[in-house]
Amino acid sequence: MVFNWGFNFLIGMFFPILLASIGLGKIFIVFGLIGIGAFFFVRNLVPETKQRSLEEIEVEFRGSANTL
Repeated sequence: MVFNWGFNFLIGMFFPILLASIGLGKIFIVFGLIGIGAFFFVRNLVPETKQRSLEEIEVEFRGSANTL
């Protein structure tokens, strides 16, 4: 949660600076590339999601929620 707020803050601070320097279209290309990179990072390197389908992850989380 702290990382989410922190990165939202950074985007809010850098957006006007980048808008003035490189333009709106290029900003969204940069943010899109960062998002795609984050997707592949989570998909391949985060232990909970590494090489698993969405259905497999959901089954695991539903199973652990029922034991609480």
